[in-house]
Amino acid sequence: MARAMQRPSRHAPVALLAMLCAAGTAAAAGCRIERYPAIPVTMKDMQALIRVRINGKPAILAVDSGAFFSMLSPQGARRLKLTDLYAPPGLFLAGVGGETLADLVSAHTFSFDHQRLHNVQFLVAGNDYFSHAVGLLGDNLLRMADVEFDFAKGFMRFVKPVHCGNLPLAYWAGHQPVGMLDLHHPTRRTPQFIGSARLDGHRITVMFDTGAARSVLSLSMAQRLQLGPGDPGVKPAGHIGGITRRLVKSWIAPVARLRIGGETIEHTHVMVAPMPPLSADADMVLGADFFLAHHIYIANSQDKLYFTYSGGPVFALDEPEPAALTHAAAHPGATATAAELIRRGMAARARQEYPQALADFKHACTLDATAARCFVYGGQTYLAANQPALALADFQTALRLEPRHYPALLGRAAARLALRRSATTHAWVVLTSAATADLTAASRVMPPDSVAHMMLGMLANQAGAFPLAVDAFNAWIRFHRDDNAVPLARDGLCWAWAAENRHLPRALRDCDRALARVPGSTPVLDSRGLVDLRLGKWQRALRDYDAALEAHPHRPLPLYGRGLAELRLGKTSAAHTDFAAAQRIDPDTARRYAQIGLAP
Repeated sequence: MARAMQRPSRHAPVALLAMLCAAGTAAAAGCRIERYPAIPVTMKDMQALIRVRINGKPAILAVDSGAFFSMLSPQGARRLKLTDLYAPPGLFLAGVGGETLADLVSAHTFSFDHQRLHNVQFLVAGNDYFSHAVGLLGDNLLRMADVEFDFAKGFMRFVKPVHCGNLPLAYWAGHQPVGMLDLHHPTRRTPQFIGSARLDGHRITVMFDTGAARSVLSLSMAQRLQLGPGDPGVKPAGHIGGITRRLVKSWIAPVARLRIGGETIEHTHVMVAPMPPLSADADMVLGADFFLAHHIYIANSQDKLYFTYSGGPVFALDEPEPAALTHAAAHPGATATAAELIRRGMAARARQEYPQALADFKHACTLDATAARCFVYGGQTYLAANQPALALADFQTALRLEPRHYPALLGRAAARLALRRSATTHAWVVLTSAATADLTAASRVMPPDSVAHMMLGMLANQAGAFPLAVDAFNAWIRFHRDDNAVPLARDGLCWAWAAENRHLPRALRDCDRALARVPGSTPVLDSRGLVDLRLGKWQRALRDYDAALEAHPHRPLPLYGRGLAELRLGKTSAAHTDFAAAQRIDPDTARRYAQIGLAP
């Protein structure tokens, strides 16, 4: 859950050592590299997404080199009305979060860009992939030929080397240093892309997995290397999920040195989480963050992987530096189209390189000044960089172009709510009212099955528009009940009911159901603490707030809520200490509680 995440130091120096020289790559007589058309890739929430057509119907798939077979979510298969096939009894899949049973369906036609296939099979399993995609493009299709990934520039493509033998195939590299490592030959048990690396001097097995948002070190290996929970410098990082509906605890651990294919990444941090026994026997998954920082060529024809460093942090596990926005510089390229610039900007935003993302979005807007989405992407980037005033201006421009553009309406509401932190009392009320109007307008034009209902509910809770929040979260659950983020929606419902002081038994059930999926979650314990306050259960509220703050002691809402519980229990000094701490972190905290009728 996003509210539970903590992100430490950003800058990990990358030393490229002992690399292959790219000069003369694939230059031997008779060797040629046939490149298929580039497939546009859009990065969204660290998912690499491509547009395809399945039986002629448009769909979005997440590119997942860690999935041994292409897959569809249950909801996606139903939406596309695919033909059921026989699946072997007991067929199941393993990933972060455990194991899940699978079914099998077939698509008569499958196409992306200019490439068309027939009778393509998909497994049907797991959750709804966080709702951005109906499924995954897996290894059964990614092994059709060699495959190249350049997410930083917004594309992937299939490649066919002809008469190249074992020559290096990093044709794009020029004079850049090129990393290379041998991949394990695929087997029925481990068909994924697997190689070796060294972590703090210890040999580990790594899997290259575009479907993992973040690179993850297995908990078992982390504990062997003294990088597990309780070891020095290791911090909790909330819950993460994978193919199943189950979420698991994760941590962030400091790493001195990771050496892979000749590249050395020093003084960085990696995520740690449990992995199931059947997850390709990998000690570490190198995910979309690694792919965003590199141009990667997987040579299925040679069982090798080639890569060059593209720039930026390899494992970006922290918040950006807002001041860096003043140094934005554009390098758009003379021939780039607006669509290409937007894809490149989305990749830069995913890497938290906000100046470059903004430069790309602004240039895209000059090429297509009537496209509201350019300004929406710019506004979203300013919001991510904690610049709500600049975000508001971009959303205003987008809405002048398309007044019913619901992502722009949601963005403008978010910008207005963020501006409340430094607002006077009168301005706070005005901004809240305007944000509520934007959210109401968005709810009227949003498709019933839109994933954006989640964001609508979260913003409505912030604005104090609790009936609107309840409707939004219920709408989201109705269409995405198989999604890993269901606990987040139930947490939102719990908070909305408690804040409105209605249906408190229902609120408690929603919180308890969320906690059953994400035990110890700070946001959910915070919401349940609010229910306890409403019920007059001061001691139970104190226990919930203490538990919420155990892993994340600087969250302003549970700090303030704990202060209210302490005040009711006669612990006046402790209460005022918590009130003051909450206000220092977020000056808007007291007004948010006063908005729901709770004050010291």
